[in-house]
Amino acid sequence: APPQSLFRRGASLGDCGERDARGVVAWAEAARSRLRVPSMNLEGETLKGTATAASRAALDGAFARLTEEDKKRGGLGVALVGLFGPTGGGLSALEDAFQSLAAAQHVDLADDSGPPPPPFRVISEPMNELRKSLGLTSGENAVLLLRPFDGPHDALESDAGLKELQLAAIATEASLFGPESQAKAQTQPVAVVVSQDLTDSRAEEIASSQAASSSRSHARFVSLLGEWIDEARWPWTLEWSAANRNLLFTPRPGFETHVLLLLPPQDPAGGEEKGAQSNAVMKEALRRAAQTRGPGSALFIEVTWQEGGDTAGLVESLGLGVEMLPSAVVVKSSAREQKVTFFKRKDPEGVLEDDEIPPFHDGAAFESFVADVFSGKVEGESPHESPAPREPAEEEKEDDVIDEIWVAVLEDEDAFDALIENQGTLSLVEFYAPWCGHCRKLKPAYAEAAAALAASLQAGAVSSGPAVVLAKADATSPEMKPLAEKLGVQGYPSLFVAHGGAVFPYSGPRDAEGIVRSLKGAASDLGGGCLSVTEAPEVTELLGEKQDAIFALLLIPPGEVSAEDFRAFELLCLRLALQVPPADLGGRVAKCARVSGNALTALVDQGVIPAGAAPAMADAKKPALAMLKTAKASSAVSPPGLLSTPPPGGSLFSAEYGSALGLDFVRRSARPGVVAFGSNPAFEGAMKAHWVRQVLLFDDFAPDTPDAKIDQVLSFAVEALEPQLEPLALAFEKRIVFVLVNSGASEALGYFGLDANQLPAARFVDVENQRSFLVPLPPELPLGSFALPGGLSSALVAALHEAVELGLRAEGNALEPVLRSEAEEVSTVGSEPLGKIVSSQWAKIVGESSAASLVLFYDPDCGHCQKMLPEVDALAKDKAKDNAAPFFRLDVTANDPFGDGSWEMPQGVPAVR
Repeated sequence: APPQSLFRRGASLGDCGERDARGVVAWAEAARSRLRVPSMNLEGETLKGTATAASRAALDGAFARLTEEDKKRGGLGVALVGLFGPTGGGLSALEDAFQSLAAAQHVDLADDSGPPPPPFRVISEPMNELRKSLGLTSGENAVLLLRPFDGPHDALESDAGLKELQLAAIATEASLFGPESQAKAQTQPVAVVVSQDLTDSRAEEIASSQAASSSRSHARFVSLLGEWIDEARWPWTLEWSAANRNLLFTPRPGFETHVLLLLPPQDPAGGEEKGAQSNAVMKEALRRAAQTRGPGSALFIEVTWQEGGDTAGLVESLGLGVEMLPSAVVVKSSAREQKVTFFKRKDPEGVLEDDEIPPFHDGAAFESFVADVFSGKVEGESPHESPAPREPAEEEKEDDVIDEIWVAVLEDEDAFDALIENQGTLSLVEFYAPWCGHCRKLKPAYAEAAAALAASLQAGAVSSGPAVVLAKADATSPEMKPLAEKLGVQGYPSLFVAHGGAVFPYSGPRDAEGIVRSLKGAASDLGGGCLSVTEAPEVTELLGEKQDAIFALLLIPPGEVSAEDFRAFELLCLRLALQVPPADLGGRVAKCARVSGNALTALVDQGVIPAGAAPAMADAKKPALAMLKTAKASSAVSPPGLLSTPPPGGSLFSAEYGSALGLDFVRRSARPGVVAFGSNPAFEGAMKAHWVRQVLLFDDFAPDTPDAKIDQVLSFAVEALEPQLEPLALAFEKRIVFVLVNSGASEALGYFGLDANQLPAARFVDVENQRSFLVPLPPELPLGSFALPGGLSSALVAALHEAVELGLRAEGNALEPVLRSEAEEVSTVGSEPLGKIVSSQWAKIVGESSAASLVLFYDPDCGHCQKMLPEVDALAKDKAKDNAAPFFRLDVTANDPFGDGSWEMPQGVPAVR
């Protein structure tokens, strides 16, 4: 898919990975919302011109909270603060760049390219004492980079070019963090690194660019500011310590590569003094290697052997002994591939065994080893190597030669492009792998369909529409593999439909007869066979359809309609016919029709479209898209201009994008707004649409009903509530679905911590993040309030509407979360090596502890978990003898993450954190 980038005044704010209309809009709006960087929060203290003891303490606390905020999000414990004074109108160049960079730092989170961005804040008050302490005049703007501060040496290491400004900041530390705040002594102090307009030299580089436009100048300023921040916030080296352990050996992007310099306690051949000197030489080499690679390339970590400590255990786990130190190991982990690779030094003389690693005798040898690893000269070792490609089994090999004369073979991307861009051709392209058994099974049917379509064309059986061509491409060949990756091919065979440059996945039948029928019908529609409705009697006939169908209606106003709009609708019909399986449309058949003339008025009279739709379309001279369900006679209509809303002189959306918008609209509108909990296609579809929020309604829907008939009674309840709840779901663009849960579903009630005595009840459920929220209902509702013959009361409908509004707020869910925790009485923490922990204990035992912990997340009914529990229990018992890190286990079926942000529910179990 083509890249989509967002720009502000010429500065790129990042690329978008979303591929549907709603995702793109949400992504762009989120980026735009971050252009207004929030002001500093001092918890009630006012930012004053004169620094009082109270305001100094408040500033100290605010700086510390910002760095802690970054740590909690998995960052490096840094933050950016813009110190900007009033400019008398508009933004200064530095503030303008700071605003763009704040948005840009957050936009690319989806690409997993690095650590999370640091928090950004603005101080817009004078703060003269703060400015003075940092060596700034009252009118100067500056960017402050805050990071944990262990001492002057550590603070000076971030950027040699800014030493003077850093020294000024450190020298005035007492004025920033005075005795009053230091008395608390619980918070690690913060070093302030100052960029005064990025230092004069960098600012002059922008100002001297005479030929640059304002947007180019702004873009350059943003780039320079970003470079400085990356250099200053990333520590060149880290020391193995409890404070830094959260950054080490994690598959989080940006922390996946570790260069470990393993140092002895002292030089084996000399005293402690000589050992300290040689270690200092190696540490300087580690720093030079880090600077050579640049910020963010890896974490460079110094590990000094401590007898009986965790560093000794780490060195031994890497297959090294103290006699082999100083040494180095590079560790690369991949979150996507779930793979860890170790790179170790080999004996350059080739004399020692593979498991005997000679120590480094100088820093140059270490630097050379690191350079060889990053250039690919050192071979890595992985405990879990990827399996070699599987050879086809004997029964999968071809016995008979299949005639594929009518299947076009695409050898490269140029051939593919020439095929798909031909307006006179509707193509079906198979991407296959030569060794794939499923591809071999498809081969006879695919060849038979190609031959049948060619025969129809020769006999003139296809009177209108484009010619239909079947083609295939080897997705594993060097020429076609890049194209297969662009199209998102992940399994074989993968089939794609192409027409006039548009390409999309094929989800139709895969037998020869089904392929021919589907493609012939689609080609006929492209040739003008699409239903046209122009008069009122035709509308009556349309609404009287007796089959379950979904109609996509193009509502055409009087006057001219652009060819782009018609092409978008044409592609939409093609995608509905060949891309969307009936299961995605509630089991209904997809059909398309163009509606114009008197038929528009008839649709208004029948209540299918609102009365204002036709005049609005006429004023805009743009068509609109409506979705009609037959059999149940319910309908939904989009706002005018869904397909395209061109600005003067051009079209905003391409036809391909317009068809994607239309497809999203039809799918959303077709999705049922009310389903019954249980084993049925409607509920299973709701669970697959994990981005759709669920409103669970718990009640006695089937009193005194035998188990065998409960599903039938629930289906009647769904039909009874559809007239009230379907419009409510539609009002929120089908971003919610109402789920009816009967009182007899004890497992579902137990999961949400309910019993039959608490019904009726309702919960708002975020399936994607496995969180549930309380839905407030009118007081003293009797049992059966959701199942009354006359439907829901107006008060109950209003309560549900309000709850959905709060749950879908753009700023975040405003409903009260329902957090499950087992009773602390069932906890075995302290009495078992693998102690059972519950959510309510987490913050105290794990979250606030400075020690490391190991937690096994499990489901008691999961077979893999049952197999793993004894293994981890044995390990916990063994480690308990050494007073090692405590081991805990947590039942994910009965505990939710509490709101301190220190843990999240894993995507699968068993999982170890």
